[in-house]
Amino acid sequence: MLVGENGRYDENGRQRTRNALDGLEGPRVVRVDPAAIRTTPVSGYEIRVPMPKGWKKLSAAIEQAAGGLSVRLHGPDTVALSAYELPSHRLAVHLVNYAAADPAQGLRLELGRRWKDCRRAQLRPLDGPQQELPVTTSTITLPPLPLYAVVLLG
Repeated sequence: MLVGENGRYDENGRQRTRNALDGLEGPRVVRVDPAAIRTTPVSGYEIRVPMPKGWKKLSAAIEQAAGGLSVRLHGPDTVALSAYELPSHRLAVHLVNYAAADPAQGLRLELGRRWKDCRRAQLRPLDGPQQELPVTTSTITLPPLPLYAVVLLG
């Protein structure tokens, strides 16, 4: 993923005579206009960095450059997701609810191409028992999330 003038300067900040990344093409090479991802932090009692106006373009560019996503989260924007494949060829999806005072409702995981045929999912919350979750049409509906949980696929 190339944003703006990537390749115009060398590792010492000197301008090159020719952009080193000009001509770089391919299905997983994505160029993004810097204006699409610029944002202004809001400060006060707390500092918040809002999503840029072009966040949908940025999200689509990341997905294209990655060749698809493992999983996509639908639901409240107070929940963050981090996913990675374990050596055992299972997918671990970490979920954090940053509005911990209010359990996040209506969360749904949409499985990407690599995991779409998965039929087993386990929810391992921070507090509470492990649960088996049904996977229907490449989607997992999650119970309310108080603070943190891991979903294991595969």
